[in-house]
Amino acid sequence: MGNRILEENREERYDRILSNHLGLTYNEIGALEWTLDTNESKDGHIYSYLLKFSDDCPNNAIKKVNGIDDNNVVELGVGEYDTLFEQLK
Repeated sequence: MGNRILEENREERYDRILSNHLGLTYNEIGALEWTLDTNESKDGHIYSYLLKFSDDCPNNAIKKVNGIDDNNVVELGVGEYDTLFEQLK
């Protein structure tokens, strides 16, 4: 299997894990625009991960996201994030 196919498979597994955790379907997470950022100290110590959903996302889809705040952000603790994605390492 080529590297591109392996990477696509890994991305799909990542999206499936994340969508399940957020209470969405795989298709729903794929239709939303979001970025992953970190909340970290000046020396690079990561406190948490921030999933930031675009303001352009449909409101009915955003309302379904578990743990989303008024700024369209879901914060995942480092341990929570690591536990979710440890199988992808």
